[in-house]
Amino acid sequence: MSDINHPSMQATLDANLTSGIDAATTVVKFTHRAWNTTRKAKDADKAVIERFRNQEGSSTVSKDLLGGKNTRGGALVWEIGKIDGTSRNYHYANTVPLLGARSLGVLPNSRFAEFVEWFSERKSQVWYPKVQEFLHVYDELYAELEVQGFSELADGLGGRGSLLFDPSQYPTPEVMRGYPDPVRVEALKVQGKTLEEAHDIAFAEEASDPFYTKEQLRRSGMFRFGLEGPMRLGSMMEAQNNPILNIERDAADALREQMIAAHQGMVNGVVEDVYAVAVDRLTHLGERLDYTDADQKKVFRSSITSNLETALKLFDALPVTDTKSQRIKRDIQDLLQTIGEPEALRHSETLRVTTKAKVDTILKDLTVFDI
Repeated sequence: MSDINHPSMQATLDANLTSGIDAATTVVKFTHRAWNTTRKAKDADKAVIERFRNQEGSSTVSKDLLGGKNTRGGALVWEIGKIDGTSRNYHYANTVPLLGARSLGVLPNSRFAEFVEWFSERKSQVWYPKVQEFLHVYDELYAELEVQGFSELADGLGGRGSLLFDPSQYPTPEVMRGYPDPVRVEALKVQGKTLEEAHDIAFAEEASDPFYTKEQLRRSGMFRFGLEGPMRLGSMMEAQNNPILNIERDAADALREQMIAAHQGMVNGVVEDVYAVAVDRLTHLGERLDYTDADQKKVFRSSITSNLETALKLFDALPVTDTKSQRIKRDIQDLLQTIGEPEALRHSETLRVTTKAKVDTILKDLTVFDI
């Protein structure tokens, strides 16, 4: 990691850089939740201890409330989890993590519209329909719990008398679904909609917006998917200024200095993380280029350039006043033009040598501050 006290780093991370990053970036948080169907089966734990005479606490029995991913409900929850996972990876690839929190990322303003559009489409057209599909299935499954006889949920865990089955562990459909905006629901009822229709419309309207408000987060049920924000680095610090108005002057000054230092640390972290991604991608490329024997020819796939292009986009988070970063950005652009088609690196030693020299030069420039 870089040394904040290094004179060169201090010169780079000055007030102009801080304000430049604030102006060039937006902070967004990826938020998601899916109903966790895994539970400990305490009664089954006791049965295992009695059966095998092992020490208490030496084994743990877990169960899936839906009977696993081969059941109707379990398969849908598993698919929702996959949607969450691929979306999380998209967020990670297109933002710079802030304060070590991967879910909280810094996004270049030049890519904000594209980023939000991606999440908007993902939420309304992929995630929301799949969650609705599960909720309809869950309504049926839960209704079976309230009557005697066959229950698909109980059957998946060995039947109603099984040590694994406990009907009290299943949330009601209302808790599972969450609650729509009550004001919007009343407005729709005035327009002649039934309560059920009003709920469906209100939920769908909220799903069309990728951003959650704090009030929507409180009302969300067992499933959640979207973004929180948008925020600015500077405003995140300023939002904490209110307590200063009510404390002693000396304490206020000390607190303000701490917040300024924290803000500077966040800015420093953005620079470091952008550089670290570039170093990782360039180092990998340099290692693949480092051979001369024809028998050692390696395959150069399109991911070589696409990974560099992803790293390059992150430099948009750094302001144009940061001459070092802008120089490195131009050098990476020139490197991509030199490479052209990655497969050409396999067949041309001259191109490999030229590319390796450029990679080494950029890496040297990137690692001046021991990033």
